[in-house]
Amino acid sequence: AVIRSVFFQTSALAACGIMDFAPLISSCPSFISISATSARKIDEACIVIAEHGYLYQMEASILISSVMLALFRERAVSSEMTWEQDRRLQRLMSFIKDHSGEGIHLKDIAETAFVSERECLRIFSSSLGISPIQFLISCRIREAERLLRESSCNISEIAYAVGFISLSHFSATFRRKHGIAPSEYRRRELS
Repeated sequence: AVIRSVFFQTSALAACGIMDFAPLISSCPSFISISATSARKIDEACIVIAEHGYLYQMEASILISSVMLALFRERAVSSEMTWEQDRRLQRLMSFIKDHSGEGIHLKDIAETAFVSERECLRIFSSSLGISPIQFLISCRIREAERLLRESSCNISEIAYAVGFISLSHFSATFRRKHGIAPSEYRRRELS
């Protein structure tokens, strides 16, 4: 058997608009079997790269991109996630990120993509393995981490700024994620 390792830098795919399909990329298994046609294209790309001919990078990129296109098509057909579901997930995630500091609820999130609350839960669960509220909390915690590092606001101001309704809830949630209090996190990050 011939085993080739092909690594794709997802940031390089952004120019092709593939980053819109981030959940699809992240849901792909680490190792996959490919068709004989795709294997031949990867072999061709390896030869092109090894020979360093005229415009070899572009030629290799085209060959590898055609393999990726085939893999994404196969994945889309075999996956539970449809392109429509992916678009909805992107809309839901964008809404959560843009409004994470506000008092939003599951109903608000679901209405963004014109789906029921139950469908919203299903989309997140099947695509990311978490609930929309868990995603919201992770957005809030990430923003709190940034503010703890970069601002001079006190802990309670940060808690309310990122969308928590009480300092105790913020502290408990932060401690669950990091194992330390927000004030300790700030001390460690600033030292």
